[in-house]
Amino acid sequence: ALPISTTPAPTTRGPTTPLPECSNVSVYAIDDITGLAVLGADIVVFSIDAEIVTRILDGAIDSELGFTLLKFSYETTLLLQISSPGYSTVSRTYFMRCETEYVVQIRLRRRMDIEYIAAYDPASPLSVTSTQLPSELTLNFPPGALDVEPGTPLTIAARVVDPFNGTILRTAPQLIAESLTSQRVYLDSLALADIVITNDLTNTTVDLIKPVNFVFQLNQEANATDGELIPAWSYDELRGVWIEEGYGVVDVLPDGSATWRFNATHFSWWNCDRPWIEKNCLQVDVSHRRGGVLSPLPSAVVAVSGVSYNYYGTTWTSFPNGDACIETKRDEITSVSFVISHSITSAAKRLLLVRRCRPFARETRQSGRRTH
Repeated sequence: ALPISTTPAPTTRGPTTPLPECSNVSVYAIDDITGLAVLGADIVVFSIDAEIVTRILDGAIDSELGFTLLKFSYETTLLLQISSPGYSTVSRTYFMRCETEYVVQIRLRRRMDIEYIAAYDPASPLSVTSTQLPSELTLNFPPGALDVEPGTPLTIAARVVDPFNGTILRTAPQLIAESLTSQRVYLDSLALADIVITNDLTNTTVDLIKPVNFVFQLNQEANATDGELIPAWSYDELRGVWIEEGYGVVDVLPDGSATWRFNATHFSWWNCDRPWIEKNCLQVDVSHRRGGVLSPLPSAVVAVSGVSYNYYGTTWTSFPNGDACIETKRDEITSVSFVISHSITSAAKRLLLVRRCRPFARETRQSGRRTH
């Protein structure tokens, strides 16, 4: 299993001894629909080095300033995880180097209430199907599946993400996972949903006593075959990675559409994915022209979105060269974009500048060679 430690791990890409001052990271949590700050959102910071994931900080977005300022004394790859009541948890990764000020927005989306149960009856099975979501989702509960008293009012809320839309994938956890063999893998997502049941009397989440059958509708672009076994993954917020939890089965229906079904033992983000490990480091150099001279742009956010596969990843450009290395799937088509942000003293101005940025995108096909 990927180890979780409570102290910062030394990095192989930077100094193994702490520096007096390395860099600052300003983190904003933003509602992806309204564009407004999500004040008081919880933030968990992980450090990723080789096969070690280290949980190094738990905190919150400042409720007055609308951001949190993180200070680091060493270089590392950060995984920033943001959560807030009513929103689905999101995480993003960035390689942070010293002598650079970073500003990052992490965008969150709310779950949608899909079913209200006035009085739960544990003696009867329960089936819930929602057609309000981007793709159909069905939950089949056996009798006595929920850990609540008879007659308890419940609300079932969910977010179903279309993984074939790279822009929407940025509002889901980073697709980094641990397989059943404890191998670090990346995920090509085919179906993705975050599901929560709330006890309306206590306003607390409800646990499962028995497995629940989930049925996800698959996009035709998934090219799934009848009877195909595709791994099921759940997102572990304590560890910052997706965990493989067995397999689901594809059913191709008479009309040609396909579904993927599996039995879930808890509520969380769940993901239908084909894992991949063959990757490239895409070298990106970001510059701007000033007075006829090209100058490097440090601390720009570089994002990759799969075109022939479903993946979304992020990192930052470094100081002073304005370059970045970001991992993509080998022999596949990837879209690359970057966003320029500036770190200045005023929190209000800083947020304004980040919102004004405009992305530039291009597509590139990855081969076995490093691509520039």
